[in-house]
Amino acid sequence: MRYILILSTFIILTNINGQDSIRLLTFQELQRQKIYATVESALSDYNDGIPIYRLNLASKGFRKLPEEIFSIKTLQELQLPWNELTEISSEIEKLEYLQSLNLVWNFFPKFPTEICALSNLRFLNLPGKGKKELPNCFSELKNLNHLILTDYNFKEFPLVLTQLESLEVLVLSDCNISYLPDELFRLANLKELILTNNRIKQIPISIENATSLEYLDLRQNRLPRKQNRDYLSKTEIQGLISIIKSNE
Repeated sequence: MRYILILSTFIILTNINGQDSIRLLTFQELQRQKIYATVESALSDYNDGIPIYRLNLASKGFRKLPEEIFSIKTLQELQLPWNELTEISSEIEKLEYLQSLNLVWNFFPKFPTEICALSNLRFLNLPGKGKKELPNCFSELKNLNHLILTDYNFKEFPLVLTQLESLEVLVLSDCNISYLPDELFRLANLKELILTNNRIKQIPISIENATSLEYLDLRQNRLPRKQNRDYLSKTEIQGLISIIKSNE
């Protein structure tokens, strides 16, 4: 499975007091920055005036985030997989330049709505552990363009996702999805749609409205044999649309 993370160039924010400016980096720029693996090393350099952009705290056994993290104002990528987090502090809103947040393999009993305050978030990986819905505040993540949601038990398709107009890559795998709403295919920027291992029985004709869609993965669903395709490219998506139309 391939996921393409596409982050556009963002506005430079200047400190009017003449101090070093903080700006949102492009994806390519962010990948060139040093990754810190401990809070202590990151804070040491940050207190010496070095901007800290990336922090990978995988497998640290955290049950909650160290409060010191929230003082690193320049932080733009935070990796937290394989911890034991059960909640996210509301203090996370202080990380106003955070673009990328990975929360895979944690144990949130409730959806961490605190992340809805991260207005500059572009990338989010947040497994559901069987959760049945997304909160309405999810619509506030207007700049989100790469979203990975796995292991949910949605009672209905989460329509709040159709309000995320910046979405370019959407992964909804193992989410108990049984249908796809027309509104999904009105997302003008959607380029990749991964829907593996759900209960989808048919693809609506409204998929023809998804003119930017370049990649579609429908493996392990309940589609009719002629629609049951893997790894559809843009050309193959057009072929699928023709099949759907012919069966109307």
